[in-house]
Amino acid sequence: MRKTERRLPAGFQAADLGESVVASDGRCALVSFATAPIVAARENTYVLFATDSGLAASAQSFEWTFAENGDVTRTESGERADVMYVPTATGTLLTTVRVLGAGDAELAKLSLEQLAVAPSAELEALIADAQNKAGPGASNPEVLRELINQHCAYYFNATPQAPESGDAFLRFLLSMAASGAGRRSQTERREHVDALAAACPSGES
Repeated sequence: MRKTERRLPAGFQAADLGESVVASDGRCALVSFATAPIVAARENTYVLFATDSGLAASAQSFEWTFAENGDVTRTESGERADVMYVPTATGTLLTTVRVLGAGDAELAKLSLEQLAVAPSAELEALIADAQNKAGPGASNPEVLRELINQHCAYYFNATPQAPESGDAFLRFLLSMAASGAGRRSQTERREHVDALAAACPSGES
């Protein structure tokens, strides 16, 4: 269990990191990076944080189960406390994680239900329209799909400390995110995060 999943940063709550559910005893939290409604056919990351040192020390594996509209679509177990999942249909998505100890004994269990919706039809229409016209097009369609379908809610909720009129701040924020997303694929970004996690000191300080 990586140090990054054993605890939350000081002062943070699970809800600060994404949509979340916290165990009734407060020993762990399940966090979805994307907040519902999530988008079908788009990858999302789920992380189990064991904030209790005893639970973190006893955890040996994690069993993840995903059910779409009542039907289980994937179950997997492993030593990592995070997992990626791509909803295949619109409707309800139920994500369940079980923390397992010695002999696969269940130490904790959390579930998060979310609504999955279709990708932005307006964006797809804009991309198609740009492809059918001469001149500059829709830049990088895959980056646009990621930013609009998965992250736009965060941009619209972001505000500068000193309020200003117009949408210049949002345009700046979106352009910076698009520039960064265009430089590294989602796979490369995950590998970078894994490298940062591996670089964390082994101690708890």
